[in-house]
Amino acid sequence: MGGSVPVILLSLKAIGDPISNSKFRWFAVRAQDIVVVDRVGRLTLNPSQAQSVCMHLIGSKTNQNGVPMTRMLSRSGHPFLCPVFGALILHQSRKNLPANIPAAVFLARGGTPSCVSTSDVPDIIKHAAAEVGHDPRLFSSHSLSSGGATHMYRSGTDALTIQSHGRRVSDAFKTYTRLCKDQLRHCLRVW
Repeated sequence: MGGSVPVILLSLKAIGDPISNSKFRWFAVRAQDIVVVDRVGRLTLNPSQAQSVCMHLIGSKTNQNGVPMTRMLSRSGHPFLCPVFGALILHQSRKNLPANIPAAVFLARGGTPSCVSTSDVPDIIKHAAAEVGHDPRLFSSHSLSSGGATHMYRSGTDALTIQSHGRRVSDAFKTYTRLCKDQLRHCLRVW
């Protein structure tokens, strides 16, 4: 896949079933929500002029009715693990697909539309690690959200700050945090 562009994909079960008329809303980032800009903010797909990638996030599992927001990521300096490079490759791989469908849809060999599945990502990461001589068991597709929320929680950061930092409208982050045995013993003594 080359570069790193955060893509938010949820299963149909997680977002609703359009056939049974339950609430249905895509949280997948669409191609039109990812734009590459040059130094002065003009759209570009020219790698030599590309400076930043802007992503318009319309929602997520933990922010279903929140206000859409835009995130801007600049070049990382790494030849492959760069959000700008990833966005350029993403747009190149989509060829003439509609911009209003999820960004993870691409044209496979033979010209058929395909989608990156949630199981494809860890398989590709582990395969790439093995190819360069690393133990694939040490690599994962898990985000840093769990670790970041845990670190903030352990360091005493206020719950509302963690929610705000993670764009969460609920206290769902509490299910992602992990407490070590010493902290649990301390909690039991306090109670």
